[in-house]
Amino acid sequence: VQGVTDAFNALLAAADSNSATASSLSQAQFVTLGLTTISAEEASLLNTVISGLAPNAVDTYAELAALAAQVSRVIGTASSDSMVNAPSLADLSALGVSGVTTANLAVVQQAIASATPGQVDSLSELQSVVTAATNAYTAALGTISSYAQSNGGTAPTTATFAQAGVTGVDSANLAAIQSALASTAITGTQVDTTTEVQTLVDAYNRILAEANGTAADGTANDPTVA
Repeated sequence: VQGVTDAFNALLAAADSNSATASSLSQAQFVTLGLTTISAEEASLLNTVISGLAPNAVDTYAELAALAAQVSRVIGTASSDSMVNAPSLADLSALGVSGVTTANLAVVQQAIASATPGQVDSLSELQSVVTAATNAYTAALGTISSYAQSNGGTAPTTATFAQAGVTGVDSANLAAIQSALASTAITGTQVDTTTEVQTLVDAYNRILAEANGTAADGTANDPTVA
């Protein structure tokens, strides 16, 4: 009982609404409080999150366990290189991460999956990974939109589309997608969001899949008028 009491008092002391403070709990103290499967990286990230919260944000086991689960999704995604259990927008917001929106969430999740656990085991490091991804996302969409508006200029690459959260662009179809963007039929405002660019890419990919010579149709999804 004393061990639990000491660990809980350490938790309340660490939660002083000052993310710059160094007060923290050991991995063993988190285990004592019931987080029996917490890893060293999860404990590290959780400590930095707790330090920026007020005591009443972690003064119940349910609140602590919820934060631990959100931290686990971050570290688990970085550990597995998979986005199957990637942190949601609500998760990242609860942890104190800024700059994430529904529009850029996918690229943020991919950035976390591409990181190592050691690169996201503190709130400042996690924020750095997120900020780099969101900045690249904004710049990539700007490149694509400007290319369409100017009917040329700096052409978006496969990396540009990936940074913008757009899938289905590779070296085989890149020139086709670029030609569609550079045409006078497409303006910058028609391709300044991920959804709009993805719609254009999906449309051209459907056309390219249909154009397969004398072979049987390569896809059951024939191109529509749209």
